[in-house]
Amino acid sequence: MPPRPLLFLLAAACASEAPSLRLASSSLPLDPRAPAPLAAPAEGRSDSASSRPVTLVVRAGGATERLEAPCRVGVWTTLERVRARAFVQRESWGRLGDRPPRLLARVTDQVIEGVVARVRPEEDGSLSFVVEVAKCERGPGRTVAMFHGRRVALGEPWRSGYRFVGSAPAGFQGAVARWGDAVEIEAGGAGGPPPPGTVRFASLGEAGFVAGEAPAAEAFAEDWEPAEPFRLEADGVERMDFRLVKRRSAAGFRTSARGAFEEYGPPFSITRDG
Repeated sequence: MPPRPLLFLLAAACASEAPSLRLASSSLPLDPRAPAPLAAPAEGRSDSASSRPVTLVVRAGGATERLEAPCRVGVWTTLERVRARAFVQRESWGRLGDRPPRLLARVTDQVIEGVVARVRPEEDGSLSFVVEVAKCERGPGRTVAMFHGRRVALGEPWRSGYRFVGSAPAGFQGAVARWGDAVEIEAGGAGGPPPPGTVRFASLGEAGFVAGEAPAAEAFAEDWEPAEPFRLEADGVERMDFRLVKRRSAAGFRTSARGAFEEYGPPFSITRDG
């Protein structure tokens, strides 16, 4: 087993910057009331005496990303290849009396595109995973207000992509998730059909699959819209705060605690192999 410093360097290598993705967006109608995205649990073991090599191959937007590192058994590890784009999320402007307005504060944020995978090798040899593949645009910015003749412009970012939750059986090498021709994920670094028991789904001409006992899959979109400005005026000082808030919409399904499939967006046809 490699020493701990080497493990850190190998995992860090999977966090390099990705090129811009030409990922195809889903044509499904997305539900703005979709549930919050499922994520790998933050709680649990933070270390382990054993490790296992993990390889994920993600094909999306004409690009192939290979993420691999030795990962601790029973511990969630993040492997990623992403690109960040900064945008102005909030500005505060003020004016004292009849003086010219001034910019008081500016807050920036980032939109992330690329591949982010949370993986956990299990004691029984299987591999649990949560994978998100997304593209984004920062946009030129939009005028959200005029403050005493000064233009207030905030970002105009958006993201869209796909998210999968599932698991691969012990020793399996092959496809574990797919959404149409947009994105495919393989475990083990070798091509092959999905494992027995894989869940297949279809809706309005789009189809895919995800492996695992309690899988989930969704197409999603996120954008940032101007919120109602906050205005404060006292003792001759006027202040206005302008900000963007994120809106999320999605279509897909997840598995409930009772093992039932819960859909959102358009209806899905969901079956399990075997």
